[in-house]
Amino acid sequence: MKYKALILFFMCISLGMISFNCNGDATCQDGINLLPMYGRVQKCKEQLDSDSEFLKESDQKEPNRAKAAIDIMNTGWYYLHQGDYDTAMKRINQAWLLDSTNIAVYSSYVVILDLTSKTDEAIKMLDLTCDKINTRVDPDSPTQMNPSNQMFAEFIVGNTFFTYKKMHNTNLAQYLYAKLDMLNIPQSNKEALKNQLRTDIPEIN
Repeated sequence: MKYKALILFFMCISLGMISFNCNGDATCQDGINLLPMYGRVQKCKEQLDSDSEFLKESDQKEPNRAKAAIDIMNTGWYYLHQGDYDTAMKRINQAWLLDSTNIAVYSSYVVILDLTSKTDEAIKMLDLTCDKINTRVDPDSPTQMNPSNQMFAEFIVGNTFFTYKKMHNTNLAQYLYAKLDMLNIPQSNKEALKNQLRTDIPEIN
């Protein structure tokens, strides 16, 4: 036990605020609710307790977490349209907590990142979004709660035009234009989406 204590002690010295505190718990890192998926860091006890309390309160209002995620994501988009990107990110992160399988959540991250001039991060998030579409089972009978992969692809294209109108930056749109060829949707649908992008954003080549 003494050796384990010494190992933990030296870990605390070498890692300090990066990963652990000297009680063996994760260190609380500020501002992670302003990062997609909370920065994918190990949360401290206080943050985990806060997540549990949020989920408990949400379940009392709406037991269906997939529906609750859509509702709070819509709230995030309200703040996004108001230009309050910090609050928008916080709400989208809560939607991710409720339902990390909803691809619209990841596409929403792409929008916020691009609107805050983090285009390189937006492109990486777009890659993740498309990967999730390609590994998802396309439903035979799509619904609002369980959309088709095509509907998600249309959502991504629409979002890209939305950020372009705000930022006049074609980098994300150019990347998506090429990325559409790799999506697991019918070829005719890919071509239709590419045509839509070219029509909406003439600078694409």
